[in-house]
Amino acid sequence: MNTGKSASLRGRDDSEKRARENENLLVSSRKVERKLILLATDFSVPAQRACLYALNLASIFKARLVILTVLKAVPWASGSAHLHSQQTGALLELGKLARLAQDAGHSPTPMLVLGSPSASISEIADEVRAALIVMGTHGRTGWERLKLGSTAEVVVREAPCPVLTVRGITANQTHVVHSPIVLRRLLVPLDFSTCSEQAFAYAARVAKPLGASVRLLHVSEPTATNPVRAAITPEREELADQGRLRKQLQRRVLRLRHNKIQADGVIKAGTAGEAILAEAEDVNADMIVMGASGRRGLKRLVLGSVAEYVVGHAVCPVLTLKTPH
Repeated sequence: MNTGKSASLRGRDDSEKRARENENLLVSSRKVERKLILLATDFSVPAQRACLYALNLASIFKARLVILTVLKAVPWASGSAHLHSQQTGALLELGKLARLAQDAGHSPTPMLVLGSPSASISEIADEVRAALIVMGTHGRTGWERLKLGSTAEVVVREAPCPVLTVRGITANQTHVVHSPIVLRRLLVPLDFSTCSEQAFAYAARVAKPLGASVRLLHVSEPTATNPVRAAITPEREELADQGRLRKQLQRRVLRLRHNKIQADGVIKAGTAGEAILAEAEDVNADMIVMGASGRRGLKRLVLGSVAEYVVGHAVCPVLTLKTPH
């Protein structure tokens, strides 16, 4: 009697069952979900691009729109002329965005708060029960990111709902400023973890209203670049088998096609973050939809975060879902 094989089969069945349960949970949540998009803006170029995405998504999904800007609270500046000037300027910019949204057929709610940008965005999203946060990111990397921090990265880790980050244009993308917002090609990285299965379920939900096709991507990392490979369970170890991976991927492709969504799946070798970015460029993806583990502290620093890497480097918008969602 091959008990090892039986255990592996049970492991595969459990994995598939969890995936179906996650998808059913997300689908059933539509009945109680309040459709509200929170646009977090600092009026920068990336934020201006994010505004266009927020308006477009609000129209497609018939969602309400809250436009939030956060002024950093500095104790010594409380009640000062400088702070008053900042508030006046921010209110004027909020008014411009509100009028832009009204011209697009929306009735936005503008909000101005004082505090930490990342903490305030997450808190307001929770208070208004936002279904999605849309915000710009400057895509800082290396020392500049470590020195200045990244509000977008913190929000991705802390937010109570999915986050769509939109990067500003680069020197060779000046044509993007006047181009229409298009979300017709979605790239969904899958490692078959809980958070990536949630990302898959989310992409399945939004692809049809967007009229988008879906490319599923699994990255098979070399052992040398995977520091936790030795600690994974036999069930996860079996996922390294190429035949098994292709079957896993194909089942999800067929699930999408059954729902009349154009889809395909590929397996690529390499380092996860770099492979995702390369695939996004190869297929000219309009958006990457992926799970974020929400790790904090030392564990995040040691293991790194593929989602944060992609958010910091991707040219196209990145929609991240944190576990638990």
